[in-house]
Amino acid sequence: MDYSIKKHLIYIILSILFVAIVYACSAHKNTIQGNSISTKLDPNLTPSENFDLSHWKITLSSGKERTVEEINNGFTLNNQFYTDPKDGGMVFKNYPKGAGTTQNSTYSSSTTTPNVARK
Repeated sequence: MDYSIKKHLIYIILSILFVAIVYACSAHKNTIQGNSISTKLDPNLTPSENFDLSHWKITLSSGKERTVEEINNGFTLNNQFYTDPKDGGMVFKNYPKGAGTTQNSTYSSSTTTPNVARK
């Protein structure tokens, strides 16, 4: 079999696997200490009200970092970090053109990072 055909087949298989994983995760129930509870995200709440972000900080595509305290006090940023109005999911958007970068990077990104300096 031609190398390029194998390469395309691998991409197709990985894509299908990715879609299956995303679908499975979106349909799964959260469990807390062995008790199965159904959770429904609320599109009217901020990301920190729908998700436990108590140990996470975010870096926006501007390169600016938001602390755990900021995020958990209802922080949102129009069209970049917000709650999806349809399903309540947490949305990150990255704007590479004209965006800033972090100190050790040459490209922009929006990321979450665990806050390792927990008290």
